[in-house]
Amino acid sequence: MIETVFLDQFISLLWGSVLALTAYPSVKKDGVYTKYFWRAFLFQIFIFFPIGLYLFLTWPDWSWMYWVNNDTTATWIKVVALSGYIISFLFGYIISGYGIKKGSNWIAYALSIIGILGILIISIVGYKSLIYLGTYEEFFKEVAPYAWQDSRFVISAILIGIYFGVPGAYLIIKNLHENGLLKREK
Repeated sequence: MIETVFLDQFISLLWGSVLALTAYPSVKKDGVYTKYFWRAFLFQIFIFFPIGLYLFLTWPDWSWMYWVNNDTTATWIKVVALSGYIISFLFGYIISGYGIKKGSNWIAYALSIIGILGILIISIVGYKSLIYLGTYEEFFKEVAPYAWQDSRFVISAILIGIYFGVPGAYLIIKNLHENGLLKREK
């Protein structure tokens, strides 16, 4: 899982809309602010946000994809960018939830597609920014090493994948199962 400030906004939007969709029968019946919303919100606060914060604090220039110079960026801009992880998630879940409640599931699907397209576009446009890991200066001097050459980054990426993937998959499966969207075979 690649986490940068710009990708995270779209990943969070996608994550919010997908989680609303995995609970759509409950959301349609009971509204947006059900236990499914709170589970998803707590996941975002205690799983997703700490991952982004860790990567931002450990590799700030990479987290900005070298599109922004971390050293010259005002603290308030950094706070707003990191707050975007929560805001874009809330936007994805709440807008999708209200659409589902009103019988317009297409809104949740549209937000999911926007999330996917945003991830793809940023990944394609910024592919060089994602594969090199160094400082802003190293990147532009073309001396930054490949990310996979930094063992701490590789270990972090593996642990992050597990830290996000296992509870994330569990959350989706639990939502689908509790909402009758996933039947267990007997």
